[in-house]
Amino acid sequence: MRRALGDRGESVGTAREQKILQELRCTAMDGAPLRASELLAWLNDLVDTDYGHVESCCDGVAYLQIFDAALGPGKVALDKCNFQPRGADDYVHNLALLSETLRRNGVSRVVAVERLAQGQLADHLEMLRWCYEFVAGYAGGMSGARYNGHERRKQAQTKAARLRGARAEPPSQNATLVPQAARAAAAAGAASQRAPREGADPVAQLKGEMELLADELEVELRERMEQQMRILQELPQLEAEREFYSDKLQSIASVCELHPELEVAAQLSAIISMPDDA
Repeated sequence: MRRALGDRGESVGTAREQKILQELRCTAMDGAPLRASELLAWLNDLVDTDYGHVESCCDGVAYLQIFDAALGPGKVALDKCNFQPRGADDYVHNLALLSETLRRNGVSRVVAVERLAQGQLADHLEMLRWCYEFVAGYAGGMSGARYNGHERRKQAQTKAARLRGARAEPPSQNATLVPQAARAAAAAGAASQRAPREGADPVAQLKGEMELLADELEVELRERMEQQMRILQELPQLEAEREFYSDKLQSIASVCELHPELEVAAQLSAIISMPDDA
């Protein structure tokens, strides 16, 4: 029998988190699977992110911060996390760190690192549902101050830079890891800097505006390049999956042709030959 979510720790988090937890708990107790949109709402509110797709959790960052929030300070080595992952190798690094974190903290869950790094929706739905169940059952340890995921990311990056002996890196500009409120505040700050000031040198002011605009365009260009790189990296896998399922359909069609007497053969043939717009 499936355990009802949130058996313990009813006082966890903000009112918004309580509402999301209650909605998810009711969904789970009704026996229906948790929907991706509900899981994303819970995730983004818990760790201050802006993930738009469940499969984007393949970067491993979200899972690490879920357990940073649930287990408490010092349990997750966030300074070892790559907050600017650029491909499968970085995903594997973060997910391997997650696996080691769970093992070190006595959490009996096998993390399929290589599989999760591929970014398949079904795998991450299952993983995120398990994370929710874990947090709901562990909620008593999350009472008190709200977890500030955005600030924790900045702290981890600063610590990592200090350990390397390098200058502290600026906060991650990856849109997924910058919550909407922080982006709005940054935009408001940039707008106030562009506002005309009485007695200011117009040439210097124009130069400052151009520099701000150049910085914004650089950030946007980097995000678009990273997105394009992810698409190019995923393309071979998508093509391989297409061929895989195409071969299976051809095999099914061949069986239907060889055994037309089977009751299901006609139905399968009709489905296979169905036009795309049907």
